[in-house]
Amino acid sequence: MSVLRSLEALIGLVLGLVLVILGLVLAPVLLLLTPVPLLLLGGWKFWKVRHRIHRGMKRQRRNAHRLRKRVSPSL
Repeated sequence: MSVLRSLEALIGLVLGLVLVILGLVLAPVLLLLTPVPLLLLGGWKFWKVRHRIHRGMKRQRRNAHRLRKRVSPSL
């Protein structure tokens, strides 16, 4: 029974050390990669807003053109 406990403790200690080492190694990499998803999300939102505005302006032009066609024959 005590052998199993000491084996569990050893496995826990090794896993803890591996996690600490991975954290120390990967922390700088993850800090450098953090802006990438934020930039992608910001670019996507900017493109979406720009696309929506462009479509709205195109719709306004089309509606004005249709209105002009309707008004001009009556004059």
